[in-house]
Amino acid sequence: MNQSKILGRTKQLPALSNSAAAIALAVIAGGCDGPPSSSSETAPTMAESAANAPDRVDKLRKAKFLNLTENEVAAEWLALQEHREDPSYRPSSGDIAEFEQRIKLLARYTQEDRRMVANRTVQTRDLLAEHDVHETLLTLLDGMADVAEAHVVGNYGTYCQWYVNLRQGRLDHRQALQQMMALKRAP
Repeated sequence: MNQSKILGRTKQLPALSNSAAAIALAVIAGGCDGPPSSSSETAPTMAESAANAPDRVDKLRKAKFLNLTENEVAAEWLALQEHREDPSYRPSSGDIAEFEQRIKLLARYTQEDRRMVANRTVQTRDLLAEHDVHETLLTLLDGMADVAEAHVVGNYGTYCQWYVNLRQGRLDHRQALQQMMALKRAP
């Protein structure tokens, strides 16, 4: 049994099973604010055969967010999220490339991985929509790229949260970005 000393007392701590420890580590390492994802079961890897592509796309479409192993499908997932109301939509290579270019740029500027940029962007869009503010994922990515290129201090999650706060304060997209870039420049 594990023990911990707190204020001079020894406290008995229950031993964690290997599965409980693995779950705790996965939640901590996941980097998402949402619940643990089952998307590893629903979002397939790129190695699946072409014969399973329609099924793979449908499973990827249903994923609520990407987990640690799904960095390579971030652009495709974003394209599907952009068209989530259209169950017949299949992203073209051009659609995927549009998202890939932007998330790579943001990942480089903010030191985040691509799937985290994808997750945060969808989360930001959805938070804004709850307050009747509607922006496309591409608009959000381009705006956050402008902020990152202006060398604003913070990571991608910080940018997104700050942007949501400014938009809820009734600034429009351009005003929110201008305020972010004017008030928080890195030295």
